[in-house]
Amino acid sequence: MKAEVELRKFPYPFQAALSICSDIDHTDSAGKFLKIQEFMNKEIGITFTNTFFPFHEKDEFSLFSSCPDDKKIIIEHIRNGNIEAFHGYGEKDDFIRKDAQRTLAELRKNDVFLKMWIDHASFPGNLCKYRCFGKGDIPGQKEYHLDLTADYGVKYIWTDSLTSIVGQDAPVTLKSILLIIDFKHFFSSGLNAVKTVLKIIMGLLKSKKYRFFPANKPVHIITLRDKRKMYEFIRYNNYFKGAAAGDSFSELYYLISKKVLKNLISRKAYSLVYVHLGKNFDLDQDKNRLTIQALRNLRQEADSGRIYVASSLRLLDYYIKHKYLNWDYSLVNGNGCITIKSIDDPVRGSYIPGPEDLMNFTFYVPDHVNIKIKINQLEIKRILKNKLDYSGKMSISIG
Repeated sequence: MKAEVELRKFPYPFQAALSICSDIDHTDSAGKFLKIQEFMNKEIGITFTNTFFPFHEKDEFSLFSSCPDDKKIIIEHIRNGNIEAFHGYGEKDDFIRKDAQRTLAELRKNDVFLKMWIDHASFPGNLCKYRCFGKGDIPGQKEYHLDLTADYGVKYIWTDSLTSIVGQDAPVTLKSILLIIDFKHFFSSGLNAVKTVLKIIMGLLKSKKYRFFPANKPVHIITLRDKRKMYEFIRYNNYFKGAAAGDSFSELYYLISKKVLKNLISRKAYSLVYVHLGKNFDLDQDKNRLTIQALRNLRQEADSGRIYVASSLRLLDYYIKHKYLNWDYSLVNGNGCITIKSIDDPVRGSYIPGPEDLMNFTFYVPDHVNIKIKINQLEIKRILKNKLDYSGKMSISIG
């Protein structure tokens, strides 16, 4: 009977999902940070994700800088959702556990909470044990903080995993590898394709460093060195010279080009784009016109209902809830009922969601049956009946 009803992959009417996930590096002042927010949120009109530094040894834009407005602005933008992630605990070579305690106490005092962590370059408290090596998850080390950070609420982490493959949660195929190759930059992009193949092979050979690549999922469960389980996510950057050369505002156009977005839609996939918006951020520079136009095009794709453009946390939360949703469908006397029983989250634990946890979840349904949606015995009242989407199927969404 359940075969008559299908949980749609993305919220109606979208066919793919994308988030611009920007690290705070090179955003050295509150003024620059606010200019980026103004441009992205208002002039372009898309939601994206920022990180922040708690500490900065050069006294740049950070929570504990000597400028009191920095703290005020950071707290405000965590509260309104513009800042979603720690970028390590900042630029602090002598970081110790007490620095994490100070940071978390300040955030709790202001009643703001974050679920995401992103490792930062050579920060000694990183969670990565490969390229961005750190000791943040090793009990007994002076840099150990993961118990504190996780208890505060962090659930999703990024260590150093980057992919050149357009679209995650879609199969790795020969075509997806060939899409990495840009014939205008054949040698450099071809080398990226070869490296990707090697990473896939290493992943198949059980290399933990390259565990993401064979399955090409946006998120997987990682067991860290203190035995704590977290969700680790991967970010995307297919710049032909490599991510280290293509991580600025100037190169963002390449990462979200019309070709990339077309392929993302065709693959019905997720993408979290790795970039530093503060790097080369100058709206008057000619070289940045391509990025400005690419962002306007991305906005059009969102407005047209093709790409779900949202914050990284929203996409990660949606993906996990969708993946582990426990539901069933029944038909009695011609009336249908979708019953949502729980979200069987293997990291957080199984729980019964509220209607707010299921906002925009969409089910394909038969067009000749009256259908209700319940969370166990609680009927969800706000159900939206959608027009036919690109597949020609009828669907309903939780509003």
